[in-house]
This record gives sequence, C-alpha cells and structure tokens, in this order.
Amino acid sequence: RKPGRYRWFEIQDRIAYADAFAEPKIVFSKFVMAPRFAWDESGAMTSNATGILPGAPPWLVAILQSALLWRLLRRRLTRLQNGYWQLMNANLLTLPVVEPEPGDRAALEGIVKRFASGAAGPEEERALGARTEAIVRRVYGVADSECRTA
Repeated sequence: RKPGRYRWFEIQDRIAYADAFAEPKIVFSKFVMAPRFAWDESGAMTSNATGILPGAPPWLVAILQSALLWRLLRRRLTRLQNGYWQLMNANLLTLPVVEPEPGDRAALEGIVKRFASGAAGPEEERALGARTEAIVRRVYGVADSECRTA
C-alpha cells in the first residue's frame, strides 16, 4: 500500500491496462448467445462483463462476427445456463485468423465502420451482413455449399 491516508473507495495506483481503453479497440460481451463484437474509437471504458482487444484492426470485427468464426469459437467456449456462452480474451487468441487481401480488408473495414456509425437501417444491415459472410467465406476458402446456419 502506498503511504498516505486513503478512503476505502479511492484508487491508489493507475491500472496498468488503463491506456488500452483510449486506443481504437474491439469490444465484446463476455456472456453471449451469438457473436457480439463492436468497433470502438471513442476511448470508452468498459465494465468487467466485457472484454477488449486493443490495437486490433477494424476488419477483425467482421471476421469475428461471422457465422464461420462463431462455429469455430463456440468449440472453445464454456457453455453457461439459459443458452449463454462465456467468452474470454484467451478464447479469441487461439482462433485461426486469416488476414484478408487488401481489397477485402478495405471492404470489411468499411462495413464495420458503417455498423459502428449506427446510421445503417435494418435492410442495409442485412445486406452488409450478407456481404460480410460472403467475404469471410472467400477469405477462408469455404464454399457457400459448405456453410449451414448454426
């Protein structure tokens, strides 16, 4: 404990990872029923019920949000009650992430930033989601016929 008089609720030292919140980052809930990843450039702080991936590229949100990666990811997650899964940073670090070619990377980043803006309506969101799935399948070399809804 640092010398001095502190009240029980006062933080004494700066948290080592506090600067990570200021960076652009991927934010996700630790308790999910489906993939829920978001891009944040606002420097927002999150609670302990969320995780962050600071320094990750925006296109990775689209990859993580895809049905293909969700199927792979669920094999690494702890199943909880009521259909929830527990998602931790360690689960994400072992995923086989394929970096898209520059054109696909730019397309995925555009989609992620459009979602992050909150300006897309429901129909546009569906179209962007379908486009994302098609790009991710191409990046991973998976034919449409090999995919099924999980």
